[in-house]
Amino acid sequence: MKLCEWDFAPNCLRVRMYLFEKGIEVEREECITPDIILKEDYRDPIPQIPDLITRGKKRVASFHKKFNDQLAEYKYVAGDYFSVANITTICVVDMGMQWKCRFLKARLM
Repeated sequence: MKLCEWDFAPNCLRVRMYLFEKGIEVEREECITPDIILKEDYRDPIPQIPDLITRGKKRVASFHKKFNDQLAEYKYVAGDYFSVANITTICVVDMGMQWKCRFLKARLM
């Protein structure tokens, strides 16, 4: 088996973390060259609806509060053991950081 990957892609990161957690080693091949770069012009401005922006910000704040409460009670995202939920959370936060999204400070692990 060969793992075709790209460092930036969240699914590739999830697979690498899973394999590492399980102690599985596979041959890896970088599928996308450094010459391919995500460019800003892929994200053309889209008109925003102010009420939806406000509602979205409230929902994100509500999610962050619930998530922080969960992390205050348990050692890991979904309980007392490291799981795919932790891997997914790390990938989501890393992807958001790549796109310069602002996340509230939270204890991820």
